Amino acid sequence: MDNLFEWIMSNAGRRKTDFPEGDFEAYRSKLTSIDAKFRAGPLKFVDQLACSNDGEFYTVHGSSHVEMVLRRCYELSKCGGTKPKLTGYEAFLLCVAVYAHDSAMLYSRKNHANNLQQVLLDVCGSDNLTLSMEEKRKIIVIARAHTSDMSGSRDTISSIPKTEPCGGKQIRTAMLAAMLRMADQLSDDRSRSAIGKVDERAIPQKAIVFHKFIGCVDSIICDFECSTVEVHLRFNASDLQGKIDHIDCYLWDFAVPEIMKWFREFFYCSRFTKPTFELRSLMFSAVVYNDGKSDDLSPSFVDEEGGLEVGEITSFDFTEKLFEHEFLLTVDAGYPFPNDPYDMCDALRDFNSKGRLDGEALAKELSSGT
Repeated sequence: MDNLFEWIMSNAGRRKTDFPEGDFEAYRSKLTSIDAKFRAGPLKFVDQLACSNDGEFYTVHGSSHVEMVLRRCYELSKCGGTKPKLTGYEAFLLCVAVYAHDSAMLYSRKNHANNLQQVLLDVCGSDNLTLSMEEKRKIIVIARAHTSDMSGSRDTISSIPKTEPCGGKQIRTAMLAAMLRMADQLSDDRSRSAIGKVDERAIPQKAIVFHKFIGCVDSIICDFECSTVEVHLRFNASDLQGKIDHIDCYLWDFAVPEIMKWFREFFYCSRFTKPTFELRSLMFSAVVYNDGKSDDLSPSFVDEEGGLEVGEITSFDFTEKLFEHEFLLTVDAGYPFPNDPYDMCDALRDFNSKGRLDGEALAKELSSGT
C-alpha cells in the first residue's frame, strides 16, 4: 500500500463514521467505479487530445501521472508521523480531485481547470447517485486550485474556506487543495519526460526544453516523518554547454526559475496545511555528468584516463532564508515573492567565490581552459 486510493480501499473502512451515514462500502464502490471510468476515458486520452487540440507536445498527464500524485498525496498525509492525517471522507474527495485535476486538458491546456465540471459530469453523471451536488462542487474547488485562475493569479487557495460542511461532515477544503497542489509538484520528475525514451529529434523543438528539464529531475526523496524533501537533478554536460536553439537560452537558465517555482509552491501551500502538517526543508542537489559527448570538458570533470567522471555543481537549501523578516513581509498576502532565486540562495549567487552561477558562467566552468 503506497497511494491514497489503496489506503482508502484497505483501511478507511475501519473508520466508517468518517463517511456520510457511516456508509463506507457505498463510497468504496463509488471510488472503484470512478477510478475505472477515469482510466477508460479521460486519463486514457488526455495526452493525445491535449497535444492535438493545442498543437503542442506536453509532458505526461495521464494515468501514470495520476498514480504518482496519489502516491505523493498519501505520503503528504503522513507528514510528521506514520499515519494519514485525513478522515476517510476527506481522502475520498481528494482522491477524486486527483483523477480530475488535469483531465479537462482534453479540451485545451489553457484554462483547463474551468472545464473540470464538464469532465466530472461526464464521468459521474448529473444525478446524485455517484456524487452529490455538494461533493462535485468540493472536488472541483480542490482540483481547480492546482493551477492559475483565469486572471493568471497563482493565489488560488486563499479564497477557499478553511473548513466546510459536506455530507454532514466537516471538510478541510483549503488543506486538501494545498495537498493536491504539493503532490502535483512532487510528481514532476523524469517519468513525465520523453527524453531517454524516444529519439530527441522526434520531439518538437518548442517542447524540448520542458522535456529536458523534467528529464533531469532524477529523484525526489520525501522524508515526511522529518518533513523534508530532496530534489536531485542530474545533467548531461553537453546539454549545459550551449543554448537551446528555439528559445536562445541555456538549459540551466531555464532550470533555475523552475527550481524557484518549487520553493514558492511549497512555501505557499504550507500556509494552508498548518497546523496539520508542514514541509520545513526543501533541498536541491545538482550533479553534472560527462556524457561522452563533450570533448571540451574542464580537466576537473575528466579522470586521468579521459573517462567518465561525475562532477557535482552544488547543493543548496532554499530554507536557509525562509523565515527572515524581510522575506516574510512579501508573502503575507497572495503568492510568495521574490521571484529571483539568486536572492534566496548563496550557492547560486556566489558559486565557489566566482560570482553568479548563470547559464553562461556554468558553460564556461565546464569548458576547458577556464
